[in-house]
Amino acid sequence: MTAGPVVFNAKLRNQILVRILAAASLVLVVMGLVLYLLTRQLLHAEITAKSEAMVTLVAASMERWLVEKSAALAALADVEAQYTAPHSTQRAAFTLVGHQIGEPPGVYMGYEGGPFVSTKTGGALPPDYDHHQRPWYQDAVAQDRSFSPRPTSMPGRSGWS
Repeated sequence: MTAGPVVFNAKLRNQILVRILAAASLVLVVMGLVLYLLTRQLLHAEITAKSEAMVTLVAASMERWLVEKSAALAALADVEAQYTAPHSTQRAAFTLVGHQIGEPPGVYMGYEGGPFVSTKTGGALPPDYDHHQRPWYQDAVAQDRSFSPRPTSMPGRSGWS
């Protein structure tokens, strides 16, 4: 009779061990899933923080650059506004400042009683070109100040605006 209970105890023991192994496997799977989710969340937060920091840095750099360029253009406009017609020295200084501030898309002046001056004319002006008729000139006169208009066409490209 001793053989019967030994077999029964071995079967019971095997069932208990299988259940323990199944429970342990389930616990390991759940722990792995939790670790995955936590790691994913932490990486997402870290990447987001780094991205936000980079965007802030670039935005601050661009803001400084724009302030510097705006100040240089304002100073140039103040100097040019003192004269009714450009002198060759003024034209050279105007072109030099245009190059120093990073080649803006168009730095130009139209004098009320005089000529049109530009750092980017690319050659002679068309004979019929009259800056007094251009929207940027009329807007500046209407506002009674120098300003930065929307981009316009340059000579030698698609015409004058």
